[in-house]
Amino acid sequence: MKKFVSIILMLCLLLSCSALAEITAPGEFPVATEGETLQVWASSFSNMTDFPNLPHTKWFEEKTGVHIDWIEVPNADMTAIFNTSIAGDDKPDIYMSYRGDLLTFAEDEVIIPLDELIDTYSVYLKGFLDANPDIRAEITAPDGHIWAIPKVESNVYQSTANKMWVYTEWLDAYKAATGNGDPQTIDEFEEMLLYFKANDMNGNGDPDDEIVITGNANYGAAGGDPLAYIMNAFLYLPYDVGGPNYFYVEDGKVKSDVMSDDMREGLKYANKLYNEGLIISEAFTQSLVDMRAVTTTTKDHVVVACIPAPYHFRMLTAQSIENAVGFSDYTALTPLDNYKTGEKVVPARPIDGIGNRCIVTKACEERGRAELAIRWLDTFFTEEVIEDMVFRGIRDNGDWEFVDGVTSLGGDNRAVVNHLSADEQNRTWNRDWIGSTWLTLETRYMTAADGDALHEEEAGKLYRQYARQAGWPRMIWSTDVDLNADKSTLQSLIVGDITTAMSEFTMGIRDINDDAAWEAYKAQLEADGYEKFIDICNQYYGFE
Repeated sequence: MKKFVSIILMLCLLLSCSALAEITAPGEFPVATEGETLQVWASSFSNMTDFPNLPHTKWFEEKTGVHIDWIEVPNADMTAIFNTSIAGDDKPDIYMSYRGDLLTFAEDEVIIPLDELIDTYSVYLKGFLDANPDIRAEITAPDGHIWAIPKVESNVYQSTANKMWVYTEWLDAYKAATGNGDPQTIDEFEEMLLYFKANDMNGNGDPDDEIVITGNANYGAAGGDPLAYIMNAFLYLPYDVGGPNYFYVEDGKVKSDVMSDDMREGLKYANKLYNEGLIISEAFTQSLVDMRAVTTTTKDHVVVACIPAPYHFRMLTAQSIENAVGFSDYTALTPLDNYKTGEKVVPARPIDGIGNRCIVTKACEERGRAELAIRWLDTFFTEEVIEDMVFRGIRDNGDWEFVDGVTSLGGDNRAVVNHLSADEQNRTWNRDWIGSTWLTLETRYMTAADGDALHEEEAGKLYRQYARQAGWPRMIWSTDVDLNADKSTLQSLIVGDITTAMSEFTMGIRDINDDAAWEAYKAQLEADGYEKFIDICNQYYGFE
C-alpha cells in the first residue's frame, strides 16, 4: 500500500511539475519566467538581517525570477526554532540550514531525497559532484540517497588549528640580542620565553607587566589552549580536527595517547613553563572576549608576547585607530620539533571541509515545487553567485572588480578588489550564513593580497607542511539513537577529564611529578569509561 501511495505522489509531482511551463531549462536564467515563489527558512546574524530587503536578495530574485518568502530566525535561537518548525505541520519549502539527524528526518518522511533531482535538474552542482566523486560519495547516505545540498569549502589556514603567534617586534629583538633564530626545539622555545619575561619588552619600566603566554583554553580547545601547541612536541595530540579532541584514527581504529609516558613528559614541561611564570593561569579559564581585551592594544601598550590561536580573529580584535596592533604584527612560530625524534608534526583536518547544508521538505514536493527548489539551489553553485558571496558584494553593481595584481596566493594573477566598506560588506550575503557554496582554493585566493590576508595564508602554509591528518570521516551517518547518546555523554566526560587534568597538572593543582597523582589520573579515565568510549567511537564513525 505504501509503495502504491508513493507512486501516486510521484505521478502528482510529475503532473504538477509539467504544469510549471514557466520554469526554464536546467542551467538557464532566469529559472522562472512568469514568477514563482519559494518559502525559505534561514537564520540571521546581528550584522546580517532583513533578508527581503538586502541588495543581494533583490539582485538574486531578479536574476532567478523566483521570489523568496523568507522565514528569518535569529541564529542564537536557531536550534529550538528549527526543532519546533520541523515537527510542525506548516513547513517551508527549503531549510537553508538545519539541526539534528538528517536520516531521522528522512525516515520520518519530512524531507525528500535529492540525488535524482540533482542529476535531472541540476547543472552546476551536478558538474561539481561529477568532477569530485569522492565528495559525492561522502554526502551520499548509506541508503544510497543524497538528502541535503552540501557546502564545500577549501581552507588551508583553518585546517591546522594549533598555532602559536609571537609579537614580531619582540621576536626580532630577542634574535638580535641573542643571535638565536626562531625557536625550533622545546629548549629554544623556553629560552625565548624566559628572555621575554626578563627584559621589559614593552620598555615601560615595569619588568613584571609582560604576559609571556596567554590563551583561552575554554573556547572549545580550538587552538586557543597554549597546550595545543606545546604538547605536540611530545606526542600527537589533536585539537579541533573533526573528531573528539585528543583522539585520532590510525589503521582504521580510534586511538589516543593521553595515558602515555610522552603525555606525562609534555605536562612536566608545561608545568615547568608555568612555574617560571611563562604561562598565566587565566589562559585556562578566561573567555575569548576577555583575552582579546588584553591583546587588543596600541603598539605603545603591548603586554602579550605569545598567543595560541588558529587564525587572526582568535588573537585580537581588528582596530581602525592610529598605531593599533594589527594581525600582521604577530608572527606564527614554526611548530616545535618532537623532543625525541626531532620531527615536526601538526594535527590537521582535510583542506576541503564538507557539511550538509540545505534540505528540501516533503511539503515542497507536495506543492509541486521540487524541481523549482532544486533549480533555485543549483544557482548557488554558479561561478557568478559563488564569487559574489565570497567577495562580499555584487559585481554587476560595481561592489567589487577584477584587477591585474598580486592575489592572496602570492602570485601575479587576476585579483579581486572590493569597493565596499566593512559595514556595507556585512550587509551582503555571506557564504557562512546563506545557501550552499563550493569554495575552491582557487576562488579563495583571488582576493587581492593585503597584509593580513596574505600573512594568515602564509601561516597556514607553514603549518600545512607538517600536517598529519587525524583521520576522521567528514560525514557521519550513524542512526543508532542509543549509540549516539552514549557517545555524546561519554565524550563530554572523557574529554572533560583529560582537559581538566592537563590544565591542573600544568598549574600544579595536581603534581605531575607524583607517580600516585599520575596513576590516579589514568585510573579515573578507565573508571569513567575510556575504553568503552573508544569502542563506541569505532562504531559511531563506521570503523566496525
